[in-house]
Amino acid sequence: MCTYSDCQERRGWACAYTDMTGRKCNSWWCRRHIQFIERTPFCPRHASVIRALAPTANTIFEIKNRPAVDDRALPLAALVAEDVDKDVTELVRRRYQNRKDVTIARDRTVRQTWSGQKEVAWERSWAALKSQGYLIRIAVRVAAEEPDIVQLLIGNTVVFKDVPDWITRRREGESPDHADTIRRAPFLRACRRPTAGRSSRRHRRRSTAR
Repeated sequence: MCTYSDCQERRGWACAYTDMTGRKCNSWWCRRHIQFIERTPFCPRHASVIRALAPTANTIFEIKNRPAVDDRALPLAALVAEDVDKDVTELVRRRYQNRKDVTIARDRTVRQTWSGQKEVAWERSWAALKSQGYLIRIAVRVAAEEPDIVQLLIGNTVVFKDVPDWITRRREGESPDHADTIRRAPFLRACRRPTAGRSSRRHRRRSTAR
């Protein structure tokens, strides 16, 4: 029977995802809920993993080892980052659009990083850079040890944490709505506050120097 909540379809495909240890997902999904990537069937979570890993395949940034079958952190980080990508990119671009000496950069996909000294996490970032380094760096991060919590970082500081609505609903026994990725408005407000504050402080220092 299909793994999707409340779906009663019995015909379908097993997810073909295999992790670095050889473990297979093998969850079962009907034709409405399975996702095919190059004719290979994947469950929604592992389809997100495969798509997140694809942009860096065969590059120096390639993630050599696939995440574990039960790793929920990477697909959540990829999903939320993709959802806010256009908004955060535009926010940073507008903030520095009159600065000819500034380059706007964004990760193409999530990458593996560390949260603390030993904790693996997945993140995607957006930045404004000068030759000397970052003016601002905004990142979406999900740590492997807290796979339901999305963090927003400005530089190295966590300024916002949230659990996506569909995960909260699942915990409370309600039907999930996968259209709800994260509470977008407070997330973007958290992005704006630090960038606006830092920009205005730099502006005041330049004005005072004159």
